Amino acid sequence: MIMSDAVKRSQLFDALADYPLPAGIYIIRRDDDGQEFIAQCNLEFARMFGYDSIEEVVGISPLELHRNHEDYQTFISEFVKHEDGLMRHYTETLRTRDGLPIMVELHVRADLDEHGHPIGRTGIVLDISDFEQLLKDIGQILHHFTSTMTGFEERLHALHDHLTTLPDPFGDLSRLPEAVQVDQIMDKPAAELQSAVAKLVDEVETDERKRTVFRDDDWETIVEQNLFLQVYKDHVDQAESRPPALRESARNIINICRALPRGYISNETLRLVNSRAAEVERLVCLLDLHLTAGRLLELDHEVHMLREVALDNIRHKEAPVEISVDELMTTAQRYMQDFAASRDIELKVRDRTKKATVIVNRRDMMRAIQNLLHNAIKYSWSKRGEKPWVEIRSKLDGRFVIIEIENYGVPIPRHEIESGLIFNLGSRGKMSGDRSRLGTGIGLYDSQRVASQHGGVVEIRSSPARMNGDPDDLDQPFVTVASLRIPVAVRGY
Repeated sequence: MIMSDAVKRSQLFDALADYPLPAGIYIIRRDDDGQEFIAQCNLEFARMFGYDSIEEVVGISPLELHRNHEDYQTFISEFVKHEDGLMRHYTETLRTRDGLPIMVELHVRADLDEHGHPIGRTGIVLDISDFEQLLKDIGQILHHFTSTMTGFEERLHALHDHLTTLPDPFGDLSRLPEAVQVDQIMDKPAAELQSAVAKLVDEVETDERKRTVFRDDDWETIVEQNLFLQVYKDHVDQAESRPPALRESARNIINICRALPRGYISNETLRLVNSRAAEVERLVCLLDLHLTAGRLLELDHEVHMLREVALDNIRHKEAPVEISVDELMTTAQRYMQDFAASRDIELKVRDRTKKATVIVNRRDMMRAIQNLLHNAIKYSWSKRGEKPWVEIRSKLDGRFVIIEIENYGVPIPRHEIESGLIFNLGSRGKMSGDRSRLGTGIGLYDSQRVASQHGGVVEIRSSPARMNGDPDDLDQPFVTVASLRIPVAVRGY
């Protein structure tokens, strides 16, 4: 006699019924009138819905565990859509014996008799109420974070408007100026401040009595600042560190001049020194606003990415869908456009796959591509005489489609790639802090994980931009290519 799947499953159920599983197990059958009833369940299932024993549950209609008849019919309609008789990860709010809501995840399989006719179903129930509450809590935190960010951004713009009664040489607040550009912009105000301080020094040195009006070491400080402003670029190697150094110098000069008694130093000289120092301070404050606005964009992406990674294992997974490679690339481009614009970077898209498609979890795959694109934008440098750009392109390679993202800028040391260090969770490479760039060390880890879940892989290549460049010289620009390789569904034409 051939044993039906339903009989086998019932025997397995009997073997597991008394085992303390952290999940509810149940079997549903139909009576002679075709009405469904719970034929078997384990104790965890009973307790999950507020019953004290299995006996109290056996025989009741599964409709009693649904909030209403409409919910029950919706569940049945969704279940019958699965032609293979297997439905996984179905989330629904049911109700306990006392009418309290309980969020569950259902995994259900149709039971057939020896002739292949449906006689009921067997299922597993997971109580995910705590997970759902966590999702809500995180959602509320993110809502608060977004509101705070919006308010902060509004205050930044208000402060920017207040500081720009004079021109803002750094451009629109949404753009993050390059360190080289900032260095060039600050050349003139720094030189003008130095010239004004030199005039003050000359005036005092021609009349020794004027030196006595300076407090303690203030005169020596003025002389030192005059010398510093002449050669500050030699003293401060990193271009991004020079504006703060100039601001500190300007503040020292202003504080000293404010403490001078009136009538000793000419008003014209003091007004000139104060106005030049104030202009340096104003410009560096404006620069701080630009940098802060840029960091907010980075932070926004990092926080949302962290949220996605943290919730990945507890969120109900969307079913894989077939989507064109072109749509994946252009959607990722649109999502990252504001961030790219803040860095004055042009995003170029080249699709060579000719309408190829892939079957992926859209949400996860989109995030994986955005992670790679975000890194490429963040770690790009500008070329002299050329607008910086990041290119997104695709190509077919056998049964795989490859999405490549290329940028010119920060090097990735060879050993970090070869050892796989860059894909470790929380790992930030040796050069990742270049020019004070923020990061969490999650992006590449997350992209690699998503690629792996889809039968693919992320690969990184980074080499000197200049022909015959020394790969160990990390002070030069590198060309870095991040390749996302995933199986192709339809090759296109």
